[in-house]
Amino acid sequence: MRSAKRVSFWVLLVAFVALSAWWCVYFPYEPERLLRAVPPNAVFVSRHRNLAERWRECVRNPAIQHFMAALDADSETARKMENDDAVERLARQYAGRDLVIAYVPTLPGSSEPAWVFASWAGAGAQRLKFLAECGLIEGAEAMDLGYGRKGWRVSPDHVDGAILSVATVGGVILGCLSDDPAGVRHPLARLKGRAPVLPAVCGWLKAGERGEPDWDVAAPDRGWIKIAGSFGGIEFRVRSCTADALEGSVSGELNFQPAGGGTWASPEARSEDARQIEEMIRDAPAALATLPLEAAQKWFFGPDTKPEWQAVAAAALGHAAKHTPGFIAIGKPEYNGHIMGLGVPSALAGIKLKDPTKAPDLIAACLDLLNAAYGFGVIAKSAEIAGQPATVIKGIKSNGYGRLKSAERVAMAARGDWLILASNRDGLTKIMAGWKSDGEAGSVEWARALSCSSAPYFAWVDLHSARKGAGVLLALCDLMSLAGASVADPEVMENLELAKNWLDALKPLRHCRLSLRPAGRQFDIEFSFSAER
Repeated sequence: MRSAKRVSFWVLLVAFVALSAWWCVYFPYEPERLLRAVPPNAVFVSRHRNLAERWRECVRNPAIQHFMAALDADSETARKMENDDAVERLARQYAGRDLVIAYVPTLPGSSEPAWVFASWAGAGAQRLKFLAECGLIEGAEAMDLGYGRKGWRVSPDHVDGAILSVATVGGVILGCLSDDPAGVRHPLARLKGRAPVLPAVCGWLKAGERGEPDWDVAAPDRGWIKIAGSFGGIEFRVRSCTADALEGSVSGELNFQPAGGGTWASPEARSEDARQIEEMIRDAPAALATLPLEAAQKWFFGPDTKPEWQAVAAAALGHAAKHTPGFIAIGKPEYNGHIMGLGVPSALAGIKLKDPTKAPDLIAACLDLLNAAYGFGVIAKSAEIAGQPATVIKGIKSNGYGRLKSAERVAMAARGDWLILASNRDGLTKIMAGWKSDGEAGSVEWARALSCSSAPYFAWVDLHSARKGAGVLLALCDLMSLAGASVADPEVMENLELAKNWLDALKPLRHCRLSLRPAGRQFDIEFSFSAER
């Protein structure tokens, strides 16, 4: 009897100790606590599911590496992280099942920006607290956050002037990277005070998502950005982030309604037009976009445009086939033309005509409008290019356009139901030379993507060629400035330089595809970056 009581005592004691230990390290999953830590003035918030499991692939993505470099981190930091087992181990311990990252322009009492982190690490948070209190984390310095709260600060070697302050609350690890040594006290106060969640990300806390370990498996990374031109910012979801691909979507509500919501009348018509466009320009584009002609008219020939150009746009729209977007493209470097002897990328545009036999009438009407309004002195002259009939726009005055050589002038040609316009005859000659060969339909990557896209707005970019083209444009602008021919707009130059930097960073990737589906003011953009050739 006494033996039975002794056994019962030890069983209960062991159970009590086990339950006590479990109680100390177990915390029920509450994702809203992470979002409560986000400051109300945040302009960027992202949320990541089980990031540690995908760590190596994510940090190998060229866009992620360039993004880290843009944060003033050492350019080699991301590359070092790819194969650093210690970093991956820390990510598994402390990134947790759910990680929230936010960017704020300023923290209270500071004029400098800051990054705020909140991770659901469960027992990992208690482990971090124990190691820090025992002085086992190198470089961590304890600090008093007030109201009996304790935190730690570290000065990362790879981020200039920034201090990382850290605190733990239950199963949550909080962090703040800023010039404030105790910046973590702000998200800590919000979490402890049960501050309201930022309205823009309240939708992330769906009833069915609460407590579920596999929230949004289809898109494990999501985010929100506050930008001008949209109501309440835009949301993005990333379905795949690897060294060779970045795929997802962006959605939101604009301050304006995009024009021309319609597109091809049927999938069959879309596939047929994609085939015809492919036959015309083959692999010439470094970048190509299709858009409803009504949208092109509104964007490029809006209310602020001179009436003469609006009349030209109206004439083109009057001759265009219904339910068929037009296209614009920039040619690859091998399709470059020349202006004043300088090599420049060729620009292309095309529309499908209701009656292809009326193409000369459309060209003549547009030139008459421009000559009457501006006295350009240009006429349409028939020509033969690569053995095919074409039209070259000739200048009959001794103005800037009139002094251009024949190969540098604007040229047009028709193929099937389509009329194509090229910024120079040189580029069009190279394109039309390919009309003699019968290539297999759908053999060009952009044409395959276009034939499968159901969106009215579509864009495709060959990142390698676009990078070369941006470099040529920058060099040309610099050369013209040095020669005193013109002074480039500083804002344009800055944006072009920024675009080239991103294209340089994305060098390992090959193609970019975008498709836009507007619905009133709402929009949804699917994006895909891939290394496929």
